[in-house]
Amino acid sequence: MTSVRAAAKRSPDARRETRTVSRTLLFADRNPDALELLRGAAERRGYRVVEAQDSAQALRLAREHRPDAVVVDLDLPHYRFGPGTGGVEVSRALAKEYPLAERPPVVLRVGRTLGSRTIREAIEAGVADCIEKACPLADLFDRIERHLGPRRDRPVAPFRWASTAIDELSTMPVRTVPR
Repeated sequence: MTSVRAAAKRSPDARRETRTVSRTLLFADRNPDALELLRGAAERRGYRVVEAQDSAQALRLAREHRPDAVVVDLDLPHYRFGPGTGGVEVSRALAKEYPLAERPPVVLRVGRTLGSRTIREAIEAGVADCIEKACPLADLFDRIERHLGPRRDRPVAPFRWASTAIDELSTMPVRTVPR
């Protein structure tokens, strides 16, 4: 019996960890404490982790390691446009470099309320999902797994930001999900 099968028989958690062992996540955040928290949670789930603290480093590491998903801070420092634009710019650059079927999904972490202009820019830049920084880590990894499913060749709809569902054709919230 292989070690993967043996691990899967030991516990349900081991089965979950072995299924994601070959996947790589790129976390990009200017806060080293946030990176440490995300890295620990991802490694416990069996992911390999690559970290960046600015958009230039995130793009370089994305090209070098070809991660399965990218989780990026909206306020990541951007080498050309300054703070507050880096997360969207990383997604835009990846969208230009990779065909849709090969592009890693980008999950944008936000710590503030987004205006309709920023939401529209994120959608146009190819951001697959947005999630609040204060959300439970299990929610973040559930969304990552959803995007890493067998059909990554099409966007997941509707686009979600925090607790608001956004219609893909509009920039206005269409429904607020109660907490």
